[in-house]
Amino acid sequence: MGKSGFTLVEVMIGLLLVIFLSSLGFVAIQTTTSSANLSRAQSELQSEARNIIIALSREVEAAVQPIMAGEPPLPPGVQGLQVLDAGRTLRFQVPLNETFTAFSAPVTIRYENEDLPDEQAESILGNALLDGGEDTNEDGVLTRRLVRQQAGVTGIVGGANHLADVRFELQENGDVLRVSLVLTRPMGTRPSQLIRCQVQEDIYLMN
Repeated sequence: MGKSGFTLVEVMIGLLLVIFLSSLGFVAIQTTTSSANLSRAQSELQSEARNIIIALSREVEAAVQPIMAGEPPLPPGVQGLQVLDAGRTLRFQVPLNETFTAFSAPVTIRYENEDLPDEQAESILGNALLDGGEDTNEDGVLTRRLVRQQAGVTGIVGGANHLADVRFELQENGDVLRVSLVLTRPMGTRPSQLIRCQVQEDIYLMN
């Protein structure tokens, strides 16, 4: 009567199958985790972009519109909304009453960015990391944000620090400000790859 059991070849084949199936399971779990992390990071950037647009809209929609050709001039010393620094800065005033006889002190919203262009990636955007020589304000973090200044008081618009690029563009009729934002952040354990969110929104000027 023969003895039952497994041959060495059968044992080796069984081990190889277990290793192969385990590898497939590990790759599947890793892929699912990476996709979830990417989706979460993109959602966070989109949320930041929305917050910035909302904060900008609250600030800018009440701004005095620039005077177009043929329109009556503004009161002396009052300036309509201006787009400066190649689309990186806004300057405007807000009427303080319905008769347009009193106006706020000028408000400046300026884009600050310490992130230098990424020459290695041949990109005008930076790498979203604080590299040597970039910390110009010496606060230990990479500054990429919109700064609001009025009458000597400084604040941050939207609170985000992931702004890789900002462009302001006043449309032809003078009552619409187009805002284009690009937000980036490193992808977890692979800092050489960036997660990117791009948003464009029109803000209608009410005054």
